[in-house]
Amino acid sequence: MAIFFGFVRAQEMPVNEIQGETSAARQQAPITFPQRSQSLSSYVTAPADFPEITVSMPASGTAEGLIFLSTFYFDLRNQVPSQPYLLILDNTGEPVFYRKMPAGNPLIDFKPQPDGTLTYADFQNNQIYVLDNTYTLVRTIAAKNGFKADNHEVLVLPDGNVLYMIYDARTVDMSAIAPGGLPNATVLGLVLQEQDPAGNVTFEWQSWDHIPITDTNQDLTLPVIDYAHGNSIDVDSDGNLLVSSRHLDEVTKINHQTGEIMWRLGGKANQFTFLNDSRPFIKQHSARRLDNGHLLLFDNGDGQLGDDPATTPGRYSRAAEYALDEVNLTATLVWEYRNTPDTYSFAMGNAQRLPNGNTFIGWGSTYPTLSEVMPGGAKAFELTLGVGPQPNIPLVSYRAFRFPWQGLPTEPPVLMPQAENGATVLYYSWNGATNIASYRVEAANTPEAGQTIATQDKSGFEERTVIADADAQQYCLYRVTPIDTAGAAQRSSGWQMAQRCIKQRLYLPLMAAAE
Repeated sequence: MAIFFGFVRAQEMPVNEIQGETSAARQQAPITFPQRSQSLSSYVTAPADFPEITVSMPASGTAEGLIFLSTFYFDLRNQVPSQPYLLILDNTGEPVFYRKMPAGNPLIDFKPQPDGTLTYADFQNNQIYVLDNTYTLVRTIAAKNGFKADNHEVLVLPDGNVLYMIYDARTVDMSAIAPGGLPNATVLGLVLQEQDPAGNVTFEWQSWDHIPITDTNQDLTLPVIDYAHGNSIDVDSDGNLLVSSRHLDEVTKINHQTGEIMWRLGGKANQFTFLNDSRPFIKQHSARRLDNGHLLLFDNGDGQLGDDPATTPGRYSRAAEYALDEVNLTATLVWEYRNTPDTYSFAMGNAQRLPNGNTFIGWGSTYPTLSEVMPGGAKAFELTLGVGPQPNIPLVSYRAFRFPWQGLPTEPPVLMPQAENGATVLYYSWNGATNIASYRVEAANTPEAGQTIATQDKSGFEERTVIADADAQQYCLYRVTPIDTAGAAQRSSGWQMAQRCIKQRLYLPLMAAAE
């Protein structure tokens, strides 16, 4: 059984992140996204299907750091295979790093970890991948004890241990539990698992032992019931765990040593009194404890079972911050952000508090893709991705993050000489490199006799240098060398031949000279 953000694949009855509806019901409910064009990449040195990126609110007052996304087509009806990208962007929407991944396999939760690595989760292979700052794979993590890892959350802890989630499918006689329940229903439980760097399981928690199936907000008469649908884990300030479960409408605090539930916030088993909040969170994602002791989450506001987003008024998503009194069990809404106009995201999404006090919001399944907002509610930045091959298929990112990052790739820069209107034009980029100030451009007729003909300041992902007429006629070989902000030369692109020389077969003596 393959599960994608709560959707059971293909012919199986879906258990989904919308409202637990069947595929037929969902297809009857219109899903409308802003009409945006799909454009081919404007970069010569990047793939032609590189995602369209629009900065809809230029950066002003943003926190430091780069933007991390893992994009894919959010196609509920399997019309086209997804084409995922891992992306690191700057505030202009320019890529700092991209990695085009195999089609049809959404990858999510791409982010830096506190130990300086990058992680992402692989949906098809049920594995977690860890990259270093050269973007080299250094660790692959698979769930233990016969389980397969879920794709919602990856946490690398200070001791090198890794926390992640698991779907556990069991056959349950739901006729004995709920009126109309099926005697052989498939019920999906939530498992939390932690393993050390040696691969040993150091902690395991199962929802079956602590949370009744009837606490779910899902239809208990379905053949497949995803009753918890965990979507985030956070380590609380006291070392215990905070777990968000979408299909419980609940954030649960779990003792990291004993596994016992310490409290339950939201949902049917809610133990707290909500204050200053007329509509407590529903179908939430990304519950995080803040440095000020408050709880921040992304509230999808996904309504009740069977609601149709096209006909149900007043539905909206938001970032919400609560002050928790864990003695008197109160949850006071102290801050929220709603987009103007209201934005409704029925699936995915996250909220991240930044060091300068701003909040970074990934809007999940809708547009805009992400916003950064100041404490007073003013927008500091907004970015929107394009669409897929069809207008009703949005390009989305499960989460969006801003973090400081420095990368130094092992792959060399890419240089592509082009012939344009009779001139030689060099296009070049160094995918994943940060702290690059400029490029040294060299020309030659034999690889050992290069001369510097230009210096190009770095202004974005890809640079463009037009070779002067005299140099274009004189030289056939070109290469570029990045110069970092400290003035040190980094690895060169290697010599590339101008198209003029290839077309005129001038490469033959050059090849002989290079041998």
